[in-house]
Amino acid sequence: MRSGNPALNDKTVEGLEASQEAMTLEGTVNKTALLLLLVVLTASWTWERTLQAESPAQIAPYILIGALGGFVVGRRSG
Repeated sequence: MRSGNPALNDKTVEGLEASQEAMTLEGTVNKTALLLLLVVLTASWTWERTLQAESPAQIAPYILIGALGGFVVGRRSG
């Protein structure tokens, strides 16, 4: 399939070796379930902390830590 995207040309994958292990459906489902569980747990904890806070200033440190953590993770994976 041809694409005008310069990141999707043959030179992008040139020199990369294929992994010895193939991705399986079971592995994909397991990892998806684990990540979904982690997202639901952290979201419910955050929601509970927000409902218990008497003022926005009480949850501001959590927002700051989450934003900085998101930027760090996004910067490393990008």
